[in-house]
Amino acid sequence: MQVGAAVAGQRGSATVEVAVALPVVVVVLTLMIAVVQVGVQRVGIERAAAVAARQAALGDKDGAAQLVARIAGDEARASISESNGWVSVEVSRSVPGPWRGLAMSARQSAPTEAHLVGVSL
Repeated sequence: MQVGAAVAGQRGSATVEVAVALPVVVVVLTLMIAVVQVGVQRVGIERAAAVAARQAALGDKDGAAQLVARIAGDEARASISESNGWVSVEVSRSVPGPWRGLAMSARQSAPTEAHLVGVSL
């Protein structure tokens, strides 16, 4: 009879364990999804900066800014500067998800078209 008493004392323990573990699993999955979102956004702003730098190097700075908005989203901001035959584009935006107060940025540079004139490849 002692075996039956031990089993009867554990009745419902699996439900309690699931009830305790389930919120932890949900929080971990939510954080994993948020990290993936940040990674996707980071790749997007890196790509936007590279494409915009190439476009600005051709002399189309307005088109470069439009490309940033199209690739990295409307929240992204582009800063375009030119120095010594090189154009640099810095793209920044707020981090999505639970870290909304933080910002991420990417910077890419490309030689201007005028800088490449006379260069043999």
